[in-house]
Amino acid sequence: MVFQPINIKIETVIVENSQLVLGNEIPVVFKEAMTQTEAYRAVMAKWKDTDRLNVSAYTNAVGNTVTGLNYPEGIGECVRNGYLALKKRQEELQNNVFSVFFSEKIKPDTSCLSSSQK
Repeated sequence: MVFQPINIKIETVIVENSQLVLGNEIPVVFKEAMTQTEAYRAVMAKWKDTDRLNVSAYTNAVGNTVTGLNYPEGIGECVRNGYLALKKRQEELQNNVFSVFFSEKIKPDTSCLSSSQK
């Protein structure tokens, strides 16, 4: 739960910059990050102020762990590769505005897929 503020920021950045997503859908690693954030939001919502008196209420792994959800591997690589692809396209357009008609479509990087899709 220490990382939840960072997870919320990541989720916000993904949502507020969805126009920069390559391809026709949100990358799986982004969906996994947002799913994990929302799942832990639900766990934290169960906590009460009185739980501080009962340490086991918020330190018990069973009630405070979301099973089956791990932080998505490859999210950093997905963001980096997407950024580099967009910067390359920006350079192409700055050099020749008509390149938009002749350039290949930018495809999502394989790092944006979940490990089961690779």
